[in-house]
Amino acid sequence: YKETDAALYGNTVAPVSFPKGEVSGGKTEYAYLFEWDELYAPKALYALQSAGLITKVATNTFNMSIGNSAKQFDYGSIIVPVKMQSMGSDPLYSLVKNIAEKNGIKMYALQSGNVLSGSDLGSSKFISLTQPKVAMLVGTGVNATDAGEVWYLLDQRMDIPATHLEITMFNRADISNYNTIIMVGGNYADLNKEKLKGWIQAGGNLVLIEEAVTWASQNAINNVMKLDTYCFKLNNNHFAYSITFYTCWFGLKYCNPMFFKVNIFCKILVCK
Repeated sequence: YKETDAALYGNTVAPVSFPKGEVSGGKTEYAYLFEWDELYAPKALYALQSAGLITKVATNTFNMSIGNSAKQFDYGSIIVPVKMQSMGSDPLYSLVKNIAEKNGIKMYALQSGNVLSGSDLGSSKFISLTQPKVAMLVGTGVNATDAGEVWYLLDQRMDIPATHLEITMFNRADISNYNTIIMVGGNYADLNKEKLKGWIQAGGNLVLIEEAVTWASQNAINNVMKLDTYCFKLNNNHFAYSITFYTCWFGLKYCNPMFFKVNIFCKILVCK
């Protein structure tokens, strides 16, 4: 064999460091804010909710002063109002700071809810969020690759648990404990459609992916609820899935996720 010339190796690839999260502005007595296009925003939000914090989401865009400059915030921005929490401002600051640093996101400490344009933070345009209780249909007939990918993103990447329900179990189990059900590609011929319709009518959020979208249309699932359809042409970032899911679980009218480079076409229908 012939040894490769060391000159052909190129430059050494430097290690990629995880972004450092922070709370810009330090402790506040009003509210903390972070944007939804942060990569681990869903993970951070779920952690905040798991700690028992009240969180709200922007359903409108707004512009406000951050430091000495104006900054535009989009739909889906999350606020954590200080005075509405059961804990004091000191332990709250320690908690949000820890979550921001752990997840590599930037939170902003706000001193008031006044904005330069758009909706003030105290307005009805900021709605309270409910932590998602997620179930995903799996098993016979369901695309195992799709289900495995979604599970990995939620459980391993975002620390968001999802109960796995086989279709036979769904048909006989009490599903009222779940506020979100995910259906990936697959064959759902044996699914109890009337039970699913009743759950949706009671306020459940149904997330459909790929063939499940067609199945829902063919079985008149869309006749029992308001539909918000989000069709995204992705170029394949697996994080895009969970960001989209999590945004829509909260009943947002506008899903404005940040997508990275990916290779697949994904059609997502959210029924609520």
